[in-house]
Amino acid sequence: RLTVTKHRYTTGDWVLNPMARDLVVNFHAYIKDVASELASMYVDPPPTRAPVADMYEYRKSQVEWYNSIGKGNKYAKDIVQQMAAYWPTVEDLYNGTEPDAIYCNDNSTSPDLTLSEQEWVDGHNIRRTSFYELHGMGPSDLEWSADLASSAQNYAQQLL
Repeated sequence: RLTVTKHRYTTGDWVLNPMARDLVVNFHAYIKDVASELASMYVDPPPTRAPVADMYEYRKSQVEWYNSIGKGNKYAKDIVQQMAAYWPTVEDLYNGTEPDAIYCNDNSTSPDLTLSEQEWVDGHNIRRTSFYELHGMGPSDLEWSADLASSAQNYAQQLL
């Protein structure tokens, strides 16, 4: 995916954009680093980690740590299930012993949406729900983020 993104920023309108050129240089360096690291891992793979005596407590401590830095519970089953490409590879690890979902406090959503914002969110969530149902997963609605919308609008204004 990185090579696809790198290619995207080396063609079309992006060719003369200095920020795009910086991105391409960074993508190239990162791809090179990752490729060499992967190559060394194939030659001399890291050892399999020792089993944890109490996997539930271990996972719980990971969740508590992740929550302590304000990221929410990235290991919650409902969150991982939404990662359509990743879920099939880890589904067997979720056998009922995983911690309950713990959500971080996110005050970036606004209940007072404009009509067009609400229509956009509703339309997106309808498509999102049908995608998750198609893949046998529980739906998870997108919530509007005023901070993200503002950031996106500022970025769009810079591009004009």
